[in-house]
Amino acid sequence: MLLLSVENITVSLVLTDQTTALPPQWESEGKTALRSRCARAAAWELLNDFHIKKYAAPLPVEFPLKEARTGTGKPFLPVMPDFFFSLTHSGDFAAAAAAAVPVGVDLQKIRPWSPAIAARFFSEKEQEALASAADPDSAFTLLWTKKEAAAKCSGSSLFDARTTGVSFFSVPYPRGYWLTTAVQKP
Repeated sequence: MLLLSVENITVSLVLTDQTTALPPQWESEGKTALRSRCARAAAWELLNDFHIKKYAAPLPVEFPLKEARTGTGKPFLPVMPDFFFSLTHSGDFAAAAAAAVPVGVDLQKIRPWSPAIAARFFSEKEQEALASAADPDSAFTLLWTKKEAAAKCSGSSLFDARTTGVSFFSVPYPRGYWLTTAVQKP
């Protein structure tokens, strides 16, 4: 598991394989797909780290975690209202981001630029920038991760995602992917 910390955001990146197990404390996730379980396992590590920093002790083994969702589908933990997290997976990797304020994360394997998809989701200015980019495939994927991370941060849809009032941190990691976090500005 790789941990990245930037400002007040921590990101955990895991390889999705059969050995990644979801802690039994995370209720209602037993039937989810492997990649989703891996993302939640990464979130569990971040939650435990958050608990250690805040309370100087790891999470108790019997600590029950029942995940809930807002009306727009954003996951949260009612027992930890000051712990904000976001989940993602793509290809062979899953990731989670955590912060003390709303956060979103997206991981995407670099894929071919699609002018049709760009026309549907990106502004004219963004489409022009993609068309003139030295590597339009990478630029397209990077812009997509920013939109997706912003949507997850606010709990909105991709169509309603706003990039104002949000700080971004993007890294081309792992190789062939873009990993972007979005955090709400104070």
